[in-house]
Amino acid sequence: PPTFGCDRRNPLIVFVPGLTGNSSNLYVTSNLIEAKRHGYDVLVVNHRGLAGLSVTVSTSSSVTQ
Repeated sequence: PPTFGCDRRNPLIVFVPGLTGNSSNLYVTSNLIEAKRHGYDVLVVNHRGLAGLSVTVSTSSSVTQ
């Protein structure tokens, strides 16, 4: 499987900012830097339409049966 440049020997921390937060907020970026400094892989989940990203599809999910 693809690794996307991550060393899977490292633990992964997933950051989910608050409702109005995103990956560019100071509290998120400072924690990302600190986590990387300690050897963690990091992932930030931005809410739809935040962080300067536009919503490009009208549905929030494409899961079907």
